[in-house]
Amino acid sequence: MLGGKSATVRRAIEDSTSAPKRKHVRDIIVDSWNYGEINVYKQLAKEPLDTNALVCFKAFTVIHKLLQEGSPRILKASFQNVKWFLTLQQIWTSKRDLNPHYGRLCAEYAYFIRAKITFHHKHPLIIGNLSLDDYRQKIRNQPEVPLAHRQQLISHLLDLQTIILRVQATIFLFKGKDLHESKVAALLPLVVESDAIYNILVHHIKALCDRTSNHADIDEYLTRFYQNYPHVRFFYENARLINYVNTLMNVPHLPADPPKFVPTGELHHLVPSSDHQIVVTGLMPEFQVKGQRSASDSSSSSDDSAAAQAQREKEELERQLEGQQQLLEQQRQEQARLEQQQRELQQQQLIQQQQMQQQLAAQQQQASALNATPELLQQYHQQLYMLAFQYQQLQAQVQLLQAQLAQKEQENQMLRIALQEQVMRSNDLENHLQEVQMQHQREKQEELLRKISRASGILQNALKRFADEKDVGNPSARPDDMSQAVQAMRETMANVRTAALNRAHADLLPAIKSLAGTMSQQLANCKGIINNVTDDPAMKSSLVDSVQAQTEQLEKLLKTIHDNPYDAESIVGELDQLSTSVDQLQQLLDSLVQQEKSDEHEGFDIFDAATRELFKAAAEIERCAQSLLQAKQAIADAARNQPRTHKMEVDDAVLEAAVAITSATQLLMTTAAHLQEETSSVRQRDPSAKLYRKDVTWAQGLISAARNVAESVSELVRNANGAVQGTISEEALIVCSKNVAAATTQLVVASRVRSDPNNPKLNNLEKASQAVAKATRMLVEAARAGSQAASDAEIEEQLSAEMSQLSMTQYKIKEMEQQTRILKLEREIETERKRLAKMRESQYSQ
Repeated sequence: MLGGKSATVRRAIEDSTSAPKRKHVRDIIVDSWNYGEINVYKQLAKEPLDTNALVCFKAFTVIHKLLQEGSPRILKASFQNVKWFLTLQQIWTSKRDLNPHYGRLCAEYAYFIRAKITFHHKHPLIIGNLSLDDYRQKIRNQPEVPLAHRQQLISHLLDLQTIILRVQATIFLFKGKDLHESKVAALLPLVVESDAIYNILVHHIKALCDRTSNHADIDEYLTRFYQNYPHVRFFYENARLINYVNTLMNVPHLPADPPKFVPTGELHHLVPSSDHQIVVTGLMPEFQVKGQRSASDSSSSSDDSAAAQAQREKEELERQLEGQQQLLEQQRQEQARLEQQQRELQQQQLIQQQQMQQQLAAQQQQASALNATPELLQQYHQQLYMLAFQYQQLQAQVQLLQAQLAQKEQENQMLRIALQEQVMRSNDLENHLQEVQMQHQREKQEELLRKISRASGILQNALKRFADEKDVGNPSARPDDMSQAVQAMRETMANVRTAALNRAHADLLPAIKSLAGTMSQQLANCKGIINNVTDDPAMKSSLVDSVQAQTEQLEKLLKTIHDNPYDAESIVGELDQLSTSVDQLQQLLDSLVQQEKSDEHEGFDIFDAATRELFKAAAEIERCAQSLLQAKQAIADAARNQPRTHKMEVDDAVLEAAVAITSATQLLMTTAAHLQEETSSVRQRDPSAKLYRKDVTWAQGLISAARNVAESVSELVRNANGAVQGTISEEALIVCSKNVAAATTQLVVASRVRSDPNNPKLNNLEKASQAVAKATRMLVEAARAGSQAASDAEIEEQLSAEMSQLSMTQYKIKEMEQQTRILKLEREIETERKRLAKMRESQYSQ
């Protein structure tokens, strides 16, 4: 990239205070129309635009000229790089103090380039140089647009004009030798851009006046136009004072009075009605607030970064305002010095005139006395000429001082206008900053209200689960767990109190969330204790009333915060009421702990309940086994005088396997009951064997396993009888046998946890479990054999009848239908398996 056209970009933006070379800029523009090899943005990406402010500013000047005079495809390519301009703007905004000459200029110029690219993207009919003639040519045959579309275009043009005025004001902050040629060169495209915007603005404002007679539709835009007009005119006058600008272009002249616009509505009938409301928005984010007044007082979203940016701009404007005031004071002092010098010169001139008149009178008297000799007359004329020459010199000095004084007066006038601009902009930024801060405050309050609503939802869901009889809560909860949760709730309440008194929303949000979560866990713990720890009805009722009162008080607290988060007195009052409810719950928990210790001292043991449940389940299985034997005997008596069939053999095998399962299960249950009884008796004889804490979860698991075994065996016996009678399918019987095996495995695991591993009865329990598994396999094989035989016979009979009557084509169709049915059944099997997995998953999550 060091030679040929690729180096043109680098030469145009070289690190010097001179203007970009016009021949290099012209080559870049011509290359864009010829689809040449210069990729401007690719070349600029290799240059130090983020570290060298001078190079960056000259690059923006070249890009501005390229956007105005280059090919239209440059505008499209530029829109793809708009984020790159934003990055450069942010960089030089943060580094503006590091480079006082070009840091702020780069930030302002980058913002203008972004605005121009965005404008042309939103209004593609307007080309880069904003030619009014080209625009008229393009819309000549276009249909009339709604009024809001024209208002939107006018608003964007006014926004772009305002940003140009910001850039030129920043350039004219530099005077004398600080106004480098590179800065002055940027005025050329800015003047061209401003003049084009002014012309197209006047055209569209006139068109808007012709299409509406309602002042409300146009007053906002006329106000902004008239506000910008004197600044635009002053911009042109300043540019006209610079020789570099006058040499290269004719600066436009604007009259002292702006054009007048009167809304007549003569062409109102041409304006089509819009199908939906069109909101007039600003061109760039900072104009959004002003540009959306027609959207029912809606405002753009703001955050902390926008507020900080507005504050920084306000502080920068205040610094500039102070600097300009100092400069204005210096100009005033200089003007006073020049006026004093002019008065001294005038006084000196008056004295010299008097002296000359006195000398002239004396010489005239002398000439009269000497009869005007030729020599004396010649000497007299020479002195007279000398005095006249001195008088002319004094007059020239006076005129020079008057010209200097007039120039200083003009500079003072320019400074006063710039000072007024800065004051107006400072006021606008102050208003914008207040709006940003108010919006940020509203967002913080809305976030607090959302958090409170979410916390209320958590409490409502917890109360529903607490009232649901199917929900078991936290089965492993103990009074100690609830006491710890109470302590955590007190700490969180203290945080809420501190945040409310300090009006710190940032601390109040997590405290509210933690308070709702702790209360939800408290409800689950309370339900677990009610179900598994205490059997005292009075204690259960007191616990329920206490946690419900605590929850209701917490909801009142959340409602108080929701209604007025700044009312610290009301919030603290509700916290005191909630603290009272928490203390009452803690008293109940203390009494529950004392009651639990008393029960342990009196010999109460929850493991006895597990032993009783095991013996109860063994008796139930024995009853099922007797009923199954009776059914088997009845079937055998009925088939004694009948010939043996395959179904009879299958039924006998099924009943034999079912009897074996019930017998093995009965032995298993009895062995488990004796094993648990022996474990309980050992603990009662040896006080040191008592546990620090009763494992209620394990005891409930053992009881649940015993019940599952009894229920699954009963279901197996019922299905076995149904299978023999032909009312139950073999598949249902297989499922029941697998359930018996799973239930017995769960029982063995639960019994093994608390038993002595060297106990012989534990070995017997394992053998009984193996016997159950073996009998289960026998039943599954018998059921599958019967089902397979029946299925094979049915298929063979059906195929023999169908295949004999099918042609080759019908056979192919039949085969495809069978394959389709197989795929459908496989898909249904997969769906049912997923449904079963979901059912088990939901059971585990309860």
